Amino acid sequence: MSKSKKAVIVASIFIVVGVIIAFLSIAINGFHFPNGSVDLLGMKALPDYVKKTVQIKDDFNAIDIAGEASTDVMIKNSDNGTNYIEYYDTDGLTNHAEVVDGVLTFRCEDKRTHHPTISLGFGQDTTTVVYLADKEYESIQVTTASGDIDYLYSHKTDSKPVFNASYTSLKTNSGDIHIADIEANTLTVKTTSGDISISNGSFTTKLELHASSGDIQLNHITTDQAEFYTTSGYVSASDITANTSLSSNTTSGDIDMSITAADAISISATSGDIDLDLASDRSYNFLADTQSGDVDIPHGANYSEYECGVSTTSGDIRIRQE
Repeated sequence: MSKSKKAVIVASIFIVVGVIIAFLSIAINGFHFPNGSVDLLGMKALPDYVKKTVQIKDDFNAIDIAGEASTDVMIKNSDNGTNYIEYYDTDGLTNHAEVVDGVLTFRCEDKRTHHPTISLGFGQDTTTVVYLADKEYESIQVTTASGDIDYLYSHKTDSKPVFNASYTSLKTNSGDIHIADIEANTLTVKTTSGDISISNGSFTTKLELHASSGDIQLNHITTDQAEFYTTSGYVSASDITANTSLSSNTTSGDIDMSITAADAISISATSGDIDLDLASDRSYNFLADTQSGDVDIPHGANYSEYECGVSTTSGDIRIRQE
């Protein structure tokens, strides 16, 4: 028997063994869908998720939401002027909402036994949706371990500027965070493995974004201080105003920004290109440094009170000022 035939036979044996092991694993652990499962040993369907709606009748000025590991969370305006939450329960997974000392809390208790699962990628949407009546809240905090966060709540009046919340904090370990039409004193957003996107945001004091392994995308942002950090991902921002200071740092990724105004700008990247377009009429003192790359910056003013410092270890630097 030739060596090639022997190799084919050995490979076929490994494939057959692998298929048998996979089948036994599925038979033992069950076959799991996004919103339901099948126990192959018992040949019975496990319960699906059940949609529930809870009305929040007590008054509250703050929101604290902690979702289950894989639950997506959405915050949006109420469609009927009342506060209520839509969520999904199943065997071993229950949610609880209550108002304590003026704070609306939402918690998930997960007592399920987790096994390796196979998902076919279909099934009903089981996002937890929090509907808020139109008012200004003291704080809004949302935390989920492995789920997306969509913050779409917007509180606006025609008579005066107002805040959605004085303080807003959104955190997820493995999920994307999307925010639109937000006004707050301070916004802090953190994700370990996911992207952050914000459009139409106004922050009186500070905007702070952390994405360990993900991209940051911003559009039409106004704040006093802005700080952006990402370890492995790019930062893209258009029409951003930071009245006092703007800083951005990435270890591995490009930074591309269109800055309307900022007194002090500090941009750094370990491995990536930096591209800035400045629409501000301020006369900056430009400082640029790269160990491996090209530099193209305006002349600027050497002794200006406004400073724009840009550095990258390996990458090009380009700055344009209109």
